[in-house]
Amino acid sequence: MFQMFDINVLNRRLFRILRRLISGRDDFGPYSIWNFCPMNRWNQARALVFSCSPCRSEWFPYLFWTVVVSSFIGCIISLWELRRVWKCPCQKLNMWRNRHFYIINHRLLRQARVCGSGISSFLWFLLILGITLITPLFMWPWIFMTTIVLSVEWFIWGFEILTGRQNIEFHTLISLTLPVFNLGMVLCVKRVFDAAVSDDSDFSLRIF
Repeated sequence: MFQMFDINVLNRRLFRILRRLISGRDDFGPYSIWNFCPMNRWNQARALVFSCSPCRSEWFPYLFWTVVVSSFIGCIISLWELRRVWKCPCQKLNMWRNRHFYIINHRLLRQARVCGSGISSFLWFLLILGITLITPLFMWPWIFMTTIVLSVEWFIWGFEILTGRQNIEFHTLISLTLPVFNLGMVLCVKRVFDAAVSDDSDFSLRIF
């Protein structure tokens, strides 16, 4: 027992000497194999992710005008799709990714497409109003609906990939990823608008 104690003391002294030679420090530091603290680790991970976020003052003009342009493009495309499906009921439907419908027939699918295009056009219009008038409340419907749609789309696509019904295609992956980036930019703009409205400093954010 006495010999084992001497070995432990010797190992500890050697460790301190090595630490002093390498890092110039003589302490063991705050490291521990039992200090889990999951909430602290989660907060640190979130801080690391948001520190890499492009939602900063130097990047905000680029994000803002990208959101403005994409909002007008989205509204125009939704209105064009609504007009096309409404006036040409026999025209073949074009999907932005490959899909398989096992239950819905063609008539119900087209009715759902007309309804979806109308709702999408209205939500894009509200988003444009929210951006131009600096009204974050008008941006919420688009954010809420887009979050639900993207969550469902990613879930269905992942399920079809896992079950072998579809293969991973670059076009589909890009089509699913770009809306996520657009949603992130809209959330950034909304967060800046919320802070500006609460501080009554939105004069530098107005288009008109």
